[in-house]
Amino acid sequence: MGDLRANGDGFTGKYVSELTPVPQGLDPAEAVSLVANYVVAYQVLHRAAQVAPGEQVLIHGAAGGIGTALLQLGKLAGLEMYGTASSSKQELVANLSATPIDYRKEDFVQRISDLTGDGVDAVVTLSVAATCDVPTRPCAREGDWSFSAPSLSPRPECSGSCGTTCSCPRS
Repeated sequence: MGDLRANGDGFTGKYVSELTPVPQGLDPAEAVSLVANYVVAYQVLHRAAQVAPGEQVLIHGAAGGIGTALLQLGKLAGLEMYGTASSSKQELVANLSATPIDYRKEDFVQRISDLTGDGVDAVVTLSVAATCDVPTRPCAREGDWSFSAPSLSPRPECSGSCGTTCSCPRS
């Protein structure tokens, strides 16, 4: 991190230029949660799922804090993104360069099949409430990656139970 010292007027040190001040009036907890959303999203995409440009990713809960971070980072990574969200959040998902899917009105498994032909490369389920009910594996191609929010550690098995992570090794 570098040498950082507090003094009466703020901070001094080698990496002070890398700090970002929190705007006046912004709750520090809100500022931290914003950063945390992007840290989680980055780790899911690049460390766990190990996505590559051009790959297709389905994000369940795409209009939430981590979901929007995933969509923004996915766009920067050159991914083709699909996002489930309620009808009131469809425009947000589309504005973040993803294909929106209304999980309440559409069969998302069929919609992904129609859009891709053979599924996506990775599926991320962010809605803890939906984790027990959302079948992610039918959307992902054999040998690809599926992640459910309550667990951040990929497991080799795909049990499909609530809160599990499915990580089927890429060939």
